[in-house]
Amino acid sequence: MKSEDTPWSSEESDSVVKRYESRLRNHGVGEEALGWGKKGRQQLRFSVLASHWDLSGKRILDLGAGFGDFYAFTKQLNPREYIGIDLTPGLVAAGRERYGHEPRFTLKLGSATDESLFEHVDVTVISGLFNFRLNSGRNREFISRVLGLAFKYSNLGVACNFVTDRVDYRDSLMHYQSPCEALDIALSFTRNVTLQQDYMPFEYSVFLDRRDQFVPESAVFSHLNWNK
Repeated sequence: MKSEDTPWSSEESDSVVKRYESRLRNHGVGEEALGWGKKGRQQLRFSVLASHWDLSGKRILDLGAGFGDFYAFTKQLNPREYIGIDLTPGLVAAGRERYGHEPRFTLKLGSATDESLFEHVDVTVISGLFNFRLNSGRNREFISRVLGLAFKYSNLGVACNFVTDRVDYRDSLMHYQSPCEALDIALSFTRNVTLQQDYMPFEYSVFLDRRDQFVPESAVFSHLNWNK
């Protein structure tokens, strides 16, 4: 696909890499380098993203993985394998230095829109990737593209998070995603969608679940075994 036909251009890539390399130089390895600030809420975000499916024995793909810190969180859940993809060389190098000795850990350098980097996994998680505003303004297309690839390669489904557009403060670099629009995008891939905004006032998570087969007589999802 030609760059002019996609919402993700080489100029967008260069802008993102420069931003995160600068943060890494200024703040060192930690949440601040990823743009999360000092509030230490990363573990809460991870716990929500990991809550929808049992990750024990599962292969996990993490898009926009940063240092691969979701791997450290999921170790207690005993996944079979963690594969992260991130665009910024400095973040990938630091993540490999931190976790590269772990046999279940892989961190790849590249774009979340590059299908050649994808592998078939059980669950894909996407934390923070959709929070920056594209210079092109084509954030919806970017979100749809990435979710489409993630869903294609995920046996169980995709967990992702967003910053809501219902905020009382705005940063010019941030993308604020309408929950209604996020739900609309998710429903274009599966009928089984959960939107969760009960853990932070200005952030929410969306789960795209492949289990969308239903019993016609009851119009209830089959996996619920609802026989009333």
